[in-house]
Amino acid sequence: MKDALKKLVEFLFNGHASSVESVTKDILDFSNGTSKVVSDIATFAVMPVALTVLAIVMMVELNRKASHIEADHQTGVKLIAAVIFKYIILVMAVKNSGILLNAIRALITGVMDDSHVDPEGTGVSVNENRAAVDAFHASIDKASSVDQVGMLIFLLIPFLVTLAAKATLMIVVLLRFAELYMLTAFSPLPFAFLGNDETKSFGTSFLRKYVEVCIHGVCIIVSIHIYKGIISVASKAENGSFLEVSPLGSDDPLAWLVGNYLPILVTPVILMMVVLGSGKIAKAIAGNS
Repeated sequence: MKDALKKLVEFLFNGHASSVESVTKDILDFSNGTSKVVSDIATFAVMPVALTVLAIVMMVELNRKASHIEADHQTGVKLIAAVIFKYIILVMAVKNSGILLNAIRALITGVMDDSHVDPEGTGVSVNENRAAVDAFHASIDKASSVDQVGMLIFLLIPFLVTLAAKATLMIVVLLRFAELYMLTAFSPLPFAFLGNDETKSFGTSFLRKYVEVCIHGVCIIVSIHIYKGIISVASKAENGSFLEVSPLGSDDPLAWLVGNYLPILVTPVILMMVVLGSGKIAKAIAGNS
C-alpha cells in the first residue's frame, strides 16, 4: 500500500506537463509519413483544382477589364498586362504554397527555440515540487494501514484531475499538429482565391488561421512557463499562499492530508485552464475573432 501511495504522489507532483517536447517540432519532423501523405494530397489532388480555379478567376477578371477599355486600346493593353503579371505571380504562389507555409513555420519555430521563450530547451516541462513529495512520503510512512486506505481514497480525485490535466495538454498539442497537417494539405486552394477581390477574404482568412495555429505552439510553451512561475511563487511558505503544502510535524497523517487537499486539487486545474486559454491568446495575436 505504501509503495502504491508513493507512486500516486509522484504522479501528482512530478510535473503535470513533463516531457511534451514535441510542441517545438515542425510537422516535417513530427511524422514523416503524415507529411508525405499531406504533400501528395496538396500536389496531386488539390493543386489541379487550385490552378483551375485560378484560371477561371483570371478569365472573369480579364472579361471585366475588357468591357471597360474598348475605347482606349493603350490603356487596355496596360490593364491586361497587369492582370497577366498578377496571375503569373499567383500561379507561382499556388505551385510553391508548401514552401511559403514552410517559411511561416520556420519563423515561428525560431521564436520557440529562443532561449528566452524556452530557457530549459525542453519544449514544455513543469518542475516537480520536491518539497511536497518529501512531505507526502513522510506522512505515508507515518500513517497506519487504516490511514493509508483513507489517504488513497482522498487522493483518487486529485489523481483523476491531474490525469485529465496531462491528457488535456497532450490532446491540445496533438490537435495543433492535426490542424497544421490539414491546412497544409489544402494550402494551394486558398492562394488561388487571392486573385479576385470577391474571394480574397478566403485566402487571407486561411493565412491568418495558419499563423494562429503556428503561434499556438509558442503560446503553449509560454503558458506553461507562466504556470510554473505562478505555482512556484504561490507555493512558497513565506508568501502565505493557499497553495503551500505545510510540513507534517506531529499532525495525524490523514488530517494533514485533508489540510493540504486544496493545493493538490487546484494546481492541475490551473494548468488545464492555462493550456486551454493559450488557444484564445493565439487567436487574438493572429487577429481572428
